[in-house]
Amino acid sequence: MHNRARTVAEMGVLLSLSLVLSYVETLVPLPAGVKLGLANIVTLFLLYRRRTVEAITVAFLRIVLSALLFGSPVSFFYSLLGGALSLSVTLLLIRIPIFSPIGVSLAGAVFHNIGQLVAAIVLLGQNIILYLPVLLLSGTVAGTLIGILAGVAIEKIPPLPSEKAKKRGDRNA
Repeated sequence: MHNRARTVAEMGVLLSLSLVLSYVETLVPLPAGVKLGLANIVTLFLLYRRRTVEAITVAFLRIVLSALLFGSPVSFFYSLLGGALSLSVTLLLIRIPIFSPIGVSLAGAVFHNIGQLVAAIVLLGQNIILYLPVLLLSGTVAGTLIGILAGVAIEKIPPLPSEKAKKRGDRNA
């Protein structure tokens, strides 16, 4: 039971970090609604270092809480659709050894933007498809940057206490 409490606490800290990064992102003025996706550093970290279910849970909770704290029902719809498509692609690519965190992040960012474009088409109509080149370019740049940062975090951050315990085989860690 102690290990479960430790894992929940670690996930709470990582969720909080992703919310802080989401908030910081709202303070960075970028053109045409472009966002960096800073919180995805945490998602990638979790996908590479923890269980998939933990990464999906933290990403979903971050989307919900970010919409409640900094957004709206419309932003929730955009983020949920983009996040679901992005996570789906990321989960496929992360299992292919030729993709580094940078490649996985780049693809995730581009597909997040495509998911948001689909949400916009559903809400606003077909004319919004002209925004696709901007989204592809911004997704490529942001995804590469986030992939670099996530790769450094994955490599440099020491294992969390519950990761160490799992490697040792401790039951009560």
